[in-house]
Amino acid sequence: MADHRFSLSLIVLLMVAMAFLKGAIAADYEVGDDYGWDVPPSNSSEYYPSWANRYEFKVGDSAVFNWTWNHTAAHVTNQADYETAIQTLRK
Repeated sequence: MADHRFSLSLIVLLMVAMAFLKGAIAADYEVGDDYGWDVPPSNSSEYYPSWANRYEFKVGDSAVFNWTWNHTAAHVTNQADYETAIQTLRK
């Protein structure tokens, strides 16, 4: 009888521990959800802060930045070259 109670107590203890540990598991968050990491819709400066406010981030969580433009690099030396490069990327 004592072995049965011990086994049952151990099972209950393990279930309680698992319930607490579930909240301690790190999570991956895709920044911007399906929209991704891009210039916000209508250049809204509130898009990403609003996105972040929907979640409770914890130590160990990861932020995944999915860039939606073509992956490229351009060397620019002035504002005009920069603007040209941006316009080219957006096409």
